[in-house]
Amino acid sequence: MEKIRSTVERLSSTDVSVQENCLRILINISTENESQPYIFELMGTKRCKDLLQSNNEVIQMLTTWLLSHLSLNYNNSTLLLKSELVETIITSLTSENEDIAEKALWLLTNITLNADHSHLLLEHGIVESLIAFLKKPKPNLVILSSVPLRNLLHKDTCGEYLDNQKIFCHSGSIQAITKILTSRYPSPPSNELILALTSVIHVLTIYHPVIRRIIAISGVLHQLISYLSSPSTPMNIKEQVMKILINLSLTEETERPILAAGAMMPLVDIVVSISSPMELKCLGVSCLANLTSNDEIRKVLRSKYLIDGLSELLKDKNAHTSQLIEAISVLIANLCIDEVCRFRITQSDCDRGLSALVNFPHTQVRESVIKALENIKVPISIETQSELVVKEDLSDLDPNDSLAMFSSSHSTPSPLNKGIFRVSQSMSPLGSIHQGKAAEFGGSGNDDVFSNSSISSSIMRHSSQPIISPSLGPLVDDHQLAFRRSKIIKEIIDTEQAYVHALGVCIRVYYNPLVVSPTNPPIISTELVETIFSNIDKVFRNNCEFLKKLRNLTTVKSSFDDGDSSSTTDLSSNTSILPKTKTVDILDLAQAFQWFWDQPTTVSEYRHYINGFNKAMDSVHENRAKLPRFKEFLEKCQFSDQCKSETIDSYLIRPVQRIPRYILLLSDLLAHTVDILERNSIEDCLRTTKLVTDQLNESKRKAENISKTLMLQEKVVGLTESLITNGSIFYNSFNNNSNSNNNLNNNNNNNNNNINSNSINNNSNHNTSSNNLLKDINNNNNNNTSNNNNNNNNNNNNNNNFTNPSRQLIKEGLMMEARQKKVSKYKYLILFSDLLIVTKQKKNKYVIQKIVPLIDLKILEVSESIAGVENSFQILWSSQNDKNEKKMVICTSKPEEKDEWIKELREACNIVKKFYLQMKLQQRSAHI
Repeated sequence: MEKIRSTVERLSSTDVSVQENCLRILINISTENESQPYIFELMGTKRCKDLLQSNNEVIQMLTTWLLSHLSLNYNNSTLLLKSELVETIITSLTSENEDIAEKALWLLTNITLNADHSHLLLEHGIVESLIAFLKKPKPNLVILSSVPLRNLLHKDTCGEYLDNQKIFCHSGSIQAITKILTSRYPSPPSNELILALTSVIHVLTIYHPVIRRIIAISGVLHQLISYLSSPSTPMNIKEQVMKILINLSLTEETERPILAAGAMMPLVDIVVSISSPMELKCLGVSCLANLTSNDEIRKVLRSKYLIDGLSELLKDKNAHTSQLIEAISVLIANLCIDEVCRFRITQSDCDRGLSALVNFPHTQVRESVIKALENIKVPISIETQSELVVKEDLSDLDPNDSLAMFSSSHSTPSPLNKGIFRVSQSMSPLGSIHQGKAAEFGGSGNDDVFSNSSISSSIMRHSSQPIISPSLGPLVDDHQLAFRRSKIIKEIIDTEQAYVHALGVCIRVYYNPLVVSPTNPPIISTELVETIFSNIDKVFRNNCEFLKKLRNLTTVKSSFDDGDSSSTTDLSSNTSILPKTKTVDILDLAQAFQWFWDQPTTVSEYRHYINGFNKAMDSVHENRAKLPRFKEFLEKCQFSDQCKSETIDSYLIRPVQRIPRYILLLSDLLAHTVDILERNSIEDCLRTTKLVTDQLNESKRKAENISKTLMLQEKVVGLTESLITNGSIFYNSFNNNSNSNNNLNNNNNNNNNNINSNSINNNSNHNTSSNNLLKDINNNNNNNTSNNNNNNNNNNNNNNNFTNPSRQLIKEGLMMEARQKKVSKYKYLILFSDLLIVTKQKKNKYVIQKIVPLIDLKILEVSESIAGVENSFQILWSSQNDKNEKKMVICTSKPEEKDEWIKELREACNIVKKFYLQMKLQQRSAHI
């Protein structure tokens, strides 16, 4: 204690270095809970205020950091909230020093946990101050500000939560969040940023119907729902979005906005898909159960695909929970109010599954099951039966399904349970939402509250590495595995048909009216139509042919356990007895995929579409906002009978999402297959599909790289001329040597194939197809590059060095050059794969100062004691003409940024130097 006292007393020193040392000592001691009250008592609010208002920014930052530790104590936070320090702390939020603002947000996070007194912050305009961070181009500060903001919006942490929520909603904050999430931000939002912002929206949807209505019509739903449909979205973000939709669905007025945002298809897909985790399926069923109180939504959900999925969930006894069973029962009961849905439910096994649950121990669940069974038993009108009995719906939400003919006038009055009912709040995920909140804002002593820890944000990525088969026990097939395989094959075929249907609807409803029968004057220009829709019609034609191949697989031979003679069964039909799929079926499926990828136009058309997708989406959003006729056209199409509320965004994104979906389904099929021949065929098919994915991603990256380089042309004066002047013979050699290496690799592959010639013929064929595919992709990439270069030559009259695909833009950023005995200056660095360009700012442009070839560059880390500044590194270079070594000390604002620059510079330099040595060796060998 004496050490603490003496340290606090030395804070009165006029020597800033002494103050800094004392504050660092106290920060370390304050991590111990028992010392926090004593330190705060000794320092007093006056001393704290003086330190916070110091002229030295380091002292301000360290004092704020210390207070963030001390405020973890409830009594300290209470005294702080009642003191004059609050105003000074809030002033710190506006500091231009990002480090001070960051520590102030840590402090506010901790004091807003004081549920009894956090409302005292409101009179100082704390909500408005935190909202201001949402409109700043600082992702890290946005993430940090979301935590105290979330606390102030929560009922359990602030008694004035509703007033705070109204302030939030009326300040344009939801629009600011939407802007960030839709990537109209200086940089694309990270998963950590997405999770932080969706957690704020989640809190807003928990308590009050008025706030839910505001959220529903704000426009943010479109982006949230896009996260549900993307295979690359992390599971924690999907769960967060599902909870938001469930809370919104508790208010009747939000149902139509949810429908208008295109939520139905992603929700159905989550419920039905084999690859969806059970926790996510449960949330999806709960959401649909609430939404089906709406008549329009029930019509949209006239889907055999959904009903079969519910039937499978009822059969899966291991997944049965009170919450899931009640949600399924409510969903089925509500769907049965629609005659078409009720007819399809009677054709399924839903009634059998529900009948097995009539004695469920939970009273509320049991009552829901009984209500659902009563609704299923209501007679269906003869007119409806005669129309539907011959119809077949293999797709999810089939857009060609005729709905208009079944009006209420055709139906006879039915004794259905009157009054739509929802999943009760006591059983809904809303209860778990409260638990999630308690965990988020739990103990006051949680170090994560104020630490700079990051949330996991791993994204699924696909690589062309060899497929590692899931570990298996003895190679013995059983009924469970056969059943699972049948379901996966069915899902592959069903989702392919749904995908083709969706592309067809997009072309008929959105595309054709703008091209085939345009208005005068046209709604949008022909060029804009081509930008938005690209070659979607060609992608559609390719997948139509693939669907024909898959449909030929749906009729397979099966033998039943009872010894009856073989019969023919349709995997797409709804049968209670599933066939035992023979080996040939999976081999044929793999061959169908291989045929699809071997088609000369498949990869090239997908590549062309994916490369232009970002620009297409930007064009839709931009012109929807500024062209009223285009906005009216899109809304008319969206609410047409064929689109069933699906937005143009949801249609355009499907080709981008389809290939990753193939990988998920094939991986699942591989995991449930034990036959060696079948496993080998699936592995080859999966390897080819992943290879295609990798090549498409690389092609997209190159297209984006060229676009970024062209944008730099406007920012940096003389960049184009400099790149032309510094065109490198090295990279011309690179292309030649790459071709040589490809030939060597092909020879090696051929040798490997000869060595393994005794292996299964099917595998050899697949390997050959994969090699041919890789050659086709590379040829297409080269053709695409030539086209891009020709376009650039025509438009800019430049040679191809500027957009040379071998010269890639790696990184760019504004940093500081530290100079001894001189004022530091800002520099804008541009790192290409063969050059480092150093520029200086001049008005709104950057002027090139130095161009350093990476072959001449060295990177050194320097200590703070030598450089005199934090987060610094040194670059050194010389050239053949000038052997005198030049150097520059560069410093960044954060250690992570410094590490990233050093890593990128070293990797780029190593690649250049390594290849240069290889080239020299090859030239020497050629002379010999």
